[in-house]
Amino acid sequence: MYHGDVCNRTFIASGDHRLLIHRVVDYIGNANFKIGVAAAGGGMGVLQNKPNDAEHATVAIEGDVQVRVGLAVQAGQIATSAASGWAVNVASSTVQKTLGRFITGAASGMLATLQLNPHVGPTA
Repeated sequence: MYHGDVCNRTFIASGDHRLLIHRVVDYIGNANFKIGVAAAGGGMGVLQNKPNDAEHATVAIEGDVQVRVGLAVQAGQIATSAASGWAVNVASSTVQKTLGRFITGAASGMLATLQLNPHVGPTA
C-alpha cells in the first residue's frame, strides 16, 4: 500500500508503451516532450498509464509511486534504473542519477513503493 501526493507531468510516448506501466522512463534525445524507457542509471520518473505511440504519457516525477523492480530490493535502499527501465538499488556510490528511496521491499519482477525524490543521492 502506498499514500502521498504525486506530482505528474504529461509527455508524448515515443513508441508503444502499453506494457510499460510502472517502469522508469526518461526524455528521448532532443525530441520535445517525448519519453521512452530509461537507460541504465538514468530516468526522470515512473510511467503511470499505458500509452500507445504518440499518445499522452502520464509520468510521476515526485511522490510515492509503485515501480516494477528488476532485482530484489529492500526498504531504505536508493533507486536507479536498469537498462530495461525496471528500478534497481544503487550498487555503487559512483552512480550520479538516482530516483529516490524504496519505501517497501519487493522480489525481482514485483512492484515496490518508491518515494520519487530527485534530491536523494547515493551514499558513500
